[in-house]
Amino acid sequence: MIKARVAYKSLIIVSLKRHEESYPKLLKLLNKTPAETRPLGSDYNLILEYCSGGSISDFLKFRGTWMVESDVQLFALHILKGINYVHSKKIIHCDIKPANILLKPVNSSSILGCLMPNGFEPKLADFGLALRKTSDEYGDDCGFARGTLLYMAPELLCSGNLDYCADKWKELKDVIGNCSVLPELPMWLSNSARYFLGKCLEKDPQKRYDSMYLLEHKFLASIVGHSY
Repeated sequence: MIKARVAYKSLIIVSLKRHEESYPKLLKLLNKTPAETRPLGSDYNLILEYCSGGSISDFLKFRGTWMVESDVQLFALHILKGINYVHSKKIIHCDIKPANILLKPVNSSSILGCLMPNGFEPKLADFGLALRKTSDEYGDDCGFARGTLLYMAPELLCSGNLDYCADKWKELKDVIGNCSVLPELPMWLSNSARYFLGKCLEKDPQKRYDSMYLLEHKFLASIVGHSY
């Protein structure tokens, strides 16, 4: 159970809950109870489903090494499905990072005919910084430079412009926001993996692939049972 301050953020999670039974890629909200009222909103106790696998950040620390490319493919597929679903509801997560992707054991280690890494399914979690594009807050052009610094998209660091593409940028130093330097992609990656990452890390948000294009990318096409 966690406590979420300000009713608006809780309402984003509750609005997603209406569809969660048919879309399991998000962390489930099991219940919500008022805790206390404050001048700027209310505190809520949010009871969430338990993910005993911790986060992807924990997963990497436990293994003590990087993931193999096949594991990255499977995690990327399920994470992108979650992001695509959230975006279809006009919501930008704003804080996609390994610590906010939780891992839940599955009854079978096979999902869509694919062997998941260590039998865990990734779940998109922590909507504390999420923003709905149809909200007054988004329309008033305020609060856009939000998220964890090392994971912010360049456009957030430079101008504060927030759109769906910000959810596809991954861990980079904040210098990315002010120069043309991009992270070096490991040479040992396959060509399709390098191209996939390149489209995630485009500095220009107009050239960065959105979740639908990434789901159609050939890097994920080889996964058995892949569909969305």
